[in-house]
Amino acid sequence: MLLKIPESVQTGTVFPLNIAQNFDIGSNTVQNYTISPNFHFPVVTHHRGDGRKYPELVLDKALDREKQPELSLTLTALDGGAPPRSGTTTVRIEVVDINDNAPEFLQSVYEVQIPENSPLNSLVVAVSA
Repeated sequence: MLLKIPESVQTGTVFPLNIAQNFDIGSNTVQNYTISPNFHFPVVTHHRGDGRKYPELVLDKALDREKQPELSLTLTALDGGAPPRSGTTTVRIEVVDINDNAPEFLQSVYEVQIPENSPLNSLVVAVSA
């Protein structure tokens, strides 16, 4: 599963995930979802009107593309059998960059000396930001 999420998304935003397929019925069908430990997303299991359960990720901590451009999480579906059976899938999250950082010069002040007989259109100084 691939989610592309802008780093500007507010905490509390919900991201629906694909439902696991399980052809059993009753308590032997999917009962719960878990997600691998991470700093940004817990998974919440909800109930549909037809009795099936579905997972949603909830953004709990803001994303920052400059610190972590992508995350790879393991989503696990667990059934209610004895013993319980499970299935996993990878949820890959690409953090989409927004223009949240202003350019910075390498120095705060640049000083140059220019000979008075320099030709027109001469390079005086090169700066980088």
